[in-house]
Amino acid sequence: MKKKVLCIAGALTMMMSLCGCTTTLSFKVDDKGKVTTTSEYRISDEELDLFGATEEDKKELLKSGYELVTIDSKKYYKYKQSAIMDADDLPTGDDKITKNAFQMGLEDAMDMGNEGMSGSGMGDTSEYDDMMNDYMELKMNVSLPKKITTTNGKLSKDKKTASWNLLDQKEEYLYAYTSDYVDKTSPKIT
Repeated sequence: MKKKVLCIAGALTMMMSLCGCTTTLSFKVDDKGKVTTTSEYRISDEELDLFGATEEDKKELLKSGYELVTIDSKKYYKYKQSAIMDADDLPTGDDKITKNAFQMGLEDAMDMGNEGMSGSGMGDTSEYDDMMNDYMELKMNVSLPKKITTTNGKLSKDKKTASWNLLDQKEEYLYAYTSDYVDKTSPKIT
């Protein structure tokens, strides 16, 4: 049984890299600076059918932690995991996540996306990176407790969340700052 779940997860890795699947990485910072990270992976029921997944395969996905959800009248299998980051786990150097700032190199963000997929039971996805760039959406969101005043991401209506589609990102860094952020050691953002 466990081997079958691992086989399905491995097959999903390939399927997710070949279809219009979505991976979203989110950071939510509270007013004390505590960071909650969430990774979400989604593949449609229709896409699973195209790759020959049986009803038994889909049941195994549900048993392994995926849930069946409906979005815009379309059924998806979704896997979601969350964790609270300790201060020791937070990025250092040029990358940072604080209650007033989010700053991350694009390469680091892409690596986190691949690591997150591995954590979902998908295994190592590095051999599929080129295909994922062509067929997959890889998104990142950061929510800060105060309004974001400077970002190269797309702002939400309440201006507390910035979002990026990592595969379309042209700049070297993702950033979102509140008006309270003043750090002269940040990399130059142009």
